[in-house]
Amino acid sequence: MQPLVELQMQEKDSKTIIERVKDAMINTVNYTKIGQQEGKKQQITGKLIDFSLMDEDNLCVVDIDIHKDKSIEEIDKIRQNLIDSLPPNVGLVKTARGGLHIYCNRNFYLLPSNRNVKVAITDSFDIDVFAQMTKYKIENGQETKEIVQNRVVAPNTAIRETKNNQRVTLKYEA
Repeated sequence: MQPLVELQMQEKDSKTIIERVKDAMINTVNYTKIGQQEGKKQQITGKLIDFSLMDEDNLCVVDIDIHKDKSIEEIDKIRQNLIDSLPPNVGLVKTARGGLHIYCNRNFYLLPSNRNVKVAITDSFDIDVFAQMTKYKIENGQETKEIVQNRVVAPNTAIRETKNNQRVTLKYEA
């Protein structure tokens, strides 16, 4: 018979990604990656997943940033090759710049921090890993009551950037 804690973890991990993040979604505004501010009239243009608002901490997002010097065709091919190499039980989001967010369990692997940037670098892409490792800031070796902000852009969110003096709207697609 399996220990109760292990069964509870399996139950949490078996939920859909939407079920796991539903209480951790906050609105983004005005085509930015910034959360909505109280009292300001702003257009809601998407959502962020705030890991610090989740009640479980085994979910992580592997962020594949395909290098921008590649053609659209190369980016599509690299992304498809990555998708083909992944197991079927991960969630996938095409990022605004053609990369991937891969939603998966970290199987309680201990990461050095919440935001692990450039954990791997290849000729074609870089890999970042985001997870909730610490919820509160540490000062002088003591945990404070201040929450560490830890957010990832959610699917179906639109952002804008300026490219060649033109405003372009980009979308994160599930």
